[in-house]
Amino acid sequence: DLASAVLATSMHADIFIILTEVPCVYLDYGKPEAVPLKKVSAAELRHYYNEGHFPPGSMGPKIQAVLDFLEEEDALAIITDAEHLEAAIRGEEGTLIRRKWEKSSERLLF
Repeated sequence: DLASAVLATSMHADIFIILTEVPCVYLDYGKPEAVPLKKVSAAELRHYYNEGHFPPGSMGPKIQAVLDFLEEEDALAIITDAEHLEAAIRGEEGTLIRRKWEKSSERLLF
C-alpha cells in the first residue's frame, strides 16, 4: 500500500485506488455498531487513525498510504473492494477521501 502511494504520488495521479476485501472503511469494524465511512476528509480520517480505529495488521497501512498520498496530491483516494469499484468511481460506494470536501469536489471522475 505504501509503495503504491509513492508511485501514485510520483505520477501526480488524479485518483488513488486501494482495493481490499471490504466494500468500504468502517469505524468499529466487526462490531454490531460498525459505521461505514463514505465521504471523509483526510483530517477526519487521520483523527480516526490516531484514535486507533485502524490496526496495523488490517486497515492501518491502507489508511496511512492514503494519508501520505493526500499530503502530496490534492486528488481523490478510494478504498473499496473489486465488486464495488465501478460504483465507487461514480461516488456511489466505497470510502472516498479528499484533503477536504467542497462543492466543487462532489463530482468525481464521471
